[in-house]
Amino acid sequence: DNVGDTVVGDDNLRGVSGGQKRRVTVGEMAIDDACRFLFCENITDGLSSTDSYQILQRLQAACRASNCGAMVTLMQPSDEMIELFDTVMVLTTHGEMSYFGPVDREALSGVFSLSTDKEASRPEEYTGSIADLVEEYRVRPNADELEDVFLQRYAASATGKQVALELADIRARA
Repeated sequence: DNVGDTVVGDDNLRGVSGGQKRRVTVGEMAIDDACRFLFCENITDGLSSTDSYQILQRLQAACRASNCGAMVTLMQPSDEMIELFDTVMVLTTHGEMSYFGPVDREALSGVFSLSTDKEASRPEEYTGSIADLVEEYRVRPNADELEDVFLQRYAASATGKQVALELADIRARA
């Protein structure tokens, strides 16, 4: 906002900050008429939480305005950042899709809860952050076993079944 007339800069000229350069890059991609999909890997790394939220909020607005999609990877995003997305994908440590669906705390908790099966039937009771919910298990010695449980829970969930049907339809038409 206060750098509108500042040179962006390069290796030889200081210019704007790294976070501001990142905003410029994302903005350039988002306003390109030929762009239909953006891939943004860790675009918030090194930014403050306020700047991270702001760049994601503007990316969301740009995508909606231009009917463009985006795949964004984030490390430990806040719930406020996650809630800017329509859909979230969570991968296991082996790259398997353990969740793909709406940003829905109850659905995510139903898949990633570390509670017993009896307690997992009450996923609405999870009150921690979404990022902690899907990451907490990774520090446990039985993380691989838990990932298998999460994959099974997702496949059995309403969201998992719907995605499986949609993928089967896409494959049938291909």
